[in-house]
Amino acid sequence: MPLIAYAAISFDGWRMGWIIIGATVFVIGFFPNFFLLHRRPEDIGLLPDGGPVKDSSENNKKQVEEPIFSRAEAMKTSAFWFLIIFTALVYPIQAGISLHQAPHLIERGVSAGTATLIISTFSAISGASALFYGLAVRRFGARTNLFVSAICLALGCILMNKVQGSGLGYLAAIFFGLGIGGVLCVLPIIWADYYGRSNFGAIRGVVLTVQVGAQAIGPILSGALRDWTYNYDLSLLVFSFMAILSAFICPLIRPPSH
Repeated sequence: MPLIAYAAISFDGWRMGWIIIGATVFVIGFFPNFFLLHRRPEDIGLLPDGGPVKDSSENNKKQVEEPIFSRAEAMKTSAFWFLIIFTALVYPIQAGISLHQAPHLIERGVSAGTATLIISTFSAISGASALFYGLAVRRFGARTNLFVSAICLALGCILMNKVQGSGLGYLAAIFFGLGIGGVLCVLPIIWADYYGRSNFGAIRGVVLTVQVGAQAIGPILSGALRDWTYNYDLSLLVFSFMAILSAFICPLIRPPSH
C-alpha cells in the first residue's frame, strides 16, 4: 500500500493517492471476504486447525475439548488481565511507529522513496511472518510466540532509534515486522485457545476496546514527544521500554481454568 500510494501521489497528487488506495482496498478487501469467507470451519466440514470433522476414532481421541467461558467468567481469570495489559502495551507501539515511521526516517536523512520501501519491507515481513507464527504457535505454544514477538518489537524500536541510513532502517523494519506479525497473528489465537469460541465475540469486544484505545494513544504519544524534544528518540525509547515490559508479562499468561 505505501508503494501504491507513493506511485499515485507522484503521478497526480495526494487526491489521486486517496482514490487509488480506496479502489485497492475495495478490490482486495471486499471481494475476497464476500466470496471466500465462511462463518466457522465446521460449516465447510473442517475443525479450527484444519482437520476433518469426521475422522478415524484414533484421531478423534486426540481432539482436545474446547473451553467454554462466558465474558464474566473470563474477566475473573488472571490470564484475561495479563492479556489485556499485554495488548495495552504493544498496540501503542504498533500504531505509534507505523504512523511516524516515514517522517522519522526522513529526519534521519533517508529519502522519501527509500522510506517508502522500508515501510513496505516492514509490512511484507509482518504479513509473511504471520504464516510462520500460525505454524509455530501449535509447536511451541502461544506464550512463547508472544514473547518472541515482544522481543522483536523491542529490537525494532531500538534499531529504529539508531537509524542513520537505509541499511539500519531495513534491519529495524525486519524486526518490527516480525514483532507486529506475531502480535496480530498470535493474540487472537490465544484468546480462542484460552476461552473458546462460544463467547469469543463478547470477550473480544472488551479486548478490542482496549486495543483500539491503545492504537489511538500511540500516535498521539509519539507525536507529542517529538514536538517536545524535536526528534523521535524519546518516543522510541518509551516504546522500547513498553515492548520489553510486555515480554516480561508473557510468562505470567497461563491457561485459565473454571
